[in-house]
Amino acid sequence: MSSTRNDNWYLDDIRITGTSLPPPPPANPLHVGGLVGSSAASGRKNWTATVTVTMHDGNHAAVPGSTLSVQWTGGATDSADTDANGRCTFTRTLSNSISSTTLTVTGATHPTLSYNDAANHSTSIVVNKQP
Repeated sequence: MSSTRNDNWYLDDIRITGTSLPPPPPANPLHVGGLVGSSAASGRKNWTATVTVTMHDGNHAAVPGSTLSVQWTGGATDSADTDANGRCTFTRTLSNSISSTTLTVTGATHPTLSYNDAANHSTSIVVNKQP
């Protein structure tokens, strides 16, 4: 390594050979901005879990037109597109014998943005049956 002084700053010349660096993350990554869950009774023997997912870009603005893939406890999968507010809602009806369920975002796509799950604010949420 060599340093060259030029007035008030220094320039470091660093050379790395034989090593490949990983690509930088997308400049404007699509990511999960939030998950909000709720539950409600559904007849005498069932209840409904509802989760709304909001997708953000790298500036934390809502992203319409994203397609999300999710998985519920037990393996059931679903997908939906975000609306004009960057949100989509997933609903599942469960037996009253089940006290909770988890929804996990498993992927997302968008025509112009790359999904970066490392930027997610959260990836899963537990929804509990109301007492």
